[in-house]
Amino acid sequence: MAKKLEELRYSLHYLVMDGQTYVPQHRERIMIVGFNRNKKQFVA
Repeated sequence: MAKKLEELRYSLHYLVMDGQTYVPQHRERIMIVGFNRNKKQFVA
């Protein structure tokens, strides 16, 4: 999946988080965020 998104010019960032930091259970989760490098920057 990451390779295909990079081919589509997305900049990817990911982080593996453990749920026990927030709730009483031990489950690892991966959080993935991607930004399209073809889009112009939005400034508010």
